[in-house]
Amino acid sequence: MTRPTLILLVSFASSKALAAPCDSLIVRQNTNLQKDVAKPAFVAAKFQNGEKPLYTVGVGVTCNLIDTTQTTFGPLAEALLNTSPNKDAAKSFKLGFSLERQLLATEPGGHRASPILLMEGTFKNDRVKRARSLELSAEFTSVFLGKGSPLRPNIYFKTASLKGYYSPQAGLEYERIYSAEKKEDEGEIVRAVGMVDLNLYPAYQKLDERLVIAVSYAFRQDLSDTTADADDSHPLLTISGTYYFYKSANKKKHIGVGATYMHGEDPSEGFAKQRFLEIGLRAQFK
Repeated sequence: MTRPTLILLVSFASSKALAAPCDSLIVRQNTNLQKDVAKPAFVAAKFQNGEKPLYTVGVGVTCNLIDTTQTTFGPLAEALLNTSPNKDAAKSFKLGFSLERQLLATEPGGHRASPILLMEGTFKNDRVKRARSLELSAEFTSVFLGKGSPLRPNIYFKTASLKGYYSPQAGLEYERIYSAEKKEDEGEIVRAVGMVDLNLYPAYQKLDERLVIAVSYAFRQDLSDTTADADDSHPLLTISGTYYFYKSANKKKHIGVGATYMHGEDPSEGFAKQRFLEIGLRAQFK
C-alpha cells in the first residue's frame, strides 16, 4: 500500500578531520556499505485524525579510526524505530565495524583500476521480533583512474545537460540468528547480493546540481537458510528526487524538498515487504 507521509529528512556527511580518535564522522540513514548512494538520516511523523502520531527514525553513525587513501576502517552504530501498530513496526539496533579497502594503489604510471573490498560486521538486536543476530557482509566494486570509457563505474559521466555516476556491487552476506522468540526462527542464512546505485543531476550547469535523482536496486537471494522463513528472494527498489533550493557559498550546506519511493524488502527492517512514498524537507551538511 502506498502511503503519503509528511517527513523531515536530514543528512550529514562530514569530511572534516575530527579530534582523535575519530578522523571523520559520517551520519546517514543507515550504515550500509559506503559505496551506496548516500541516503539521509531521517525523523518522520505522521498525524491522523483521532489517532496517536506515528514516528519513524532511522540513523546510522560511522566513526573512521583509519582514513587513508586505500583504507577506511571504524566502528558503526545504527538505530531504526517505527511506532506503527501494524506489521510495519520496527525497533532495531546495530553495533559493529565497517571496512573499505582499495586492493591496489591507483597512481599515474601505475595501476589504472583496482577492486574495492567493502566489509561490515555487526551485532543486531531486533526488539520487535525479539531476535538477536550476528551479520557479516563482503562485497566488491571497483575504482578507475585516467582516461577511458565515460561509462566506467564510480566515475562521473557528463553530457551537455546531464551529469551522473553509477556504482555496482556484488558479494555475499552471512547472518547467524542465535536468539529468537520462536525456536524455528533461529539459524544461519547465506545470501548472494547484487546491487547498483545511480545518481543523476539533470541540467546540472543551469541548476548548479540542485536537482538530484537517485535510483537504487538491490537483489538478495538466499543460498542457504536453516530458519523457518520460506522467502528466499529479496528485491528492493528505491527512487528519490530532491531539489535543493538553498546552497551555501562553499556548497557544504544544502536545504531542499524531495520525495522517495520504496518498493520491496528492506534488510534494515528485517526484509518486510513494503511499498510507500515519503515527501518532505531535506538538508545536507558536509
